[in-house]
Amino acid sequence: MNNLVSILIPNFNKATFLRATLNTILTQTFTNWECIIVDDHSTDNSWEIIEEYAKTDSRFKIYKRPNHLAKGGNVCRNCAITNSVGDFVVFFDSDDLLYPNALQERVNVISNSDYDFCVGNGVLWNGKDKTGLLISNWIQGDVLNAFINFEPLWLTQGVIIRRNFIDKNNIIWDERVPFYQDVLYNLKLVILSKNYGITPEIDWIWYVSSKSSLASKTKAVNTYSDNYNLISSFIK
Repeated sequence: MNNLVSILIPNFNKATFLRATLNTILTQTFTNWECIIVDDHSTDNSWEIIEEYAKTDSRFKIYKRPNHLAKGGNVCRNCAITNSVGDFVVFFDSDDLLYPNALQERVNVISNSDYDFCVGNGVLWNGKDKTGLLISNWIQGDVLNAFINFEPLWLTQGVIIRRNFIDKNNIIWDERVPFYQDVLYNLKLVILSKNYGITPEIDWIWYVSSKSSLASKTKAVNTYSDNYNLISSFIK
């Protein structure tokens, strides 16, 4: 497949941001990609927008979450994995942005190494200021313990993963968990891999439109008992 990259995007009611997100994929300097979008039965005009992109460029492949499956972003991500065929996988959200050279740089790093996955950095941006905040300051330390303590050193949008590593280890998103999905998924990657790369490269933007959005994205759990599914997945 010659380094085909599968960009996997769940979507629910993000019509306001979709065009900006998908345009950053269209303008990638690396062109050997497919973008799998699984819509969670949006009630805005998201479907019309992604249909428009799919008609314009065949690299966009769109699906609606099957009705017999539970609602949720993790279900949509797993559906996207099932429908993808790339050598490498990149998970992304339908309201975030990629730098133009993001895919090219990620493919260069991972294809010229034996890494199972490679991670980079991103910027948190409110859509107004001229600058943003680094998502991670790359403090040196025990990566595994950082994720175990729910203090992730990176987010999934900054990761490129070998597809055969995902398939070999059956690394899927826990569909029972409503939050901290990103931490749990990356924890699986770290536990199962003996060889991964971390770079300081900044190549994506985590767009946060308001304080309430940021609060929802960084929801805290006060005790392990707050969510049985979360901790049972964590222990597993």
